Amino acid sequence: MLICILISAVLAFTVMRVEKSTELPTFPGLATGGVTKNTTDIIGLYGAIIELEELQHSIAAIIQKDSLSDRDSIRLSDALKRYEQIQRSLIHTGDTSTAP
Repeated sequence: MLICILISAVLAFTVMRVEKSTELPTFPGLATGGVTKNTTDIIGLYGAIIELEELQHSIAAIIQKDSLSDRDSIRLSDALKRYEQIQRSLIHTGDTSTAP
């Protein structure tokens, strides 16, 4: 049995040795640049939608008051400006993503 093991080892490391190491097959190049850009755009869009929802809630809370103080007026004005900025950026992003 020991002789069989020795003969097997000699054959494995000498006679049956592969000249060239085998390489893993490669797949054709995938366009990952577009995937990462789209993923980044989706994450940004999700953040913008969350912020829009929060702004809608704060605007609704301010509008439901019977009378507005100076602080409420400033908060409402700032919230509406930010809401408009986000909407414009989303529209601008949508226009550039559909362009060829």
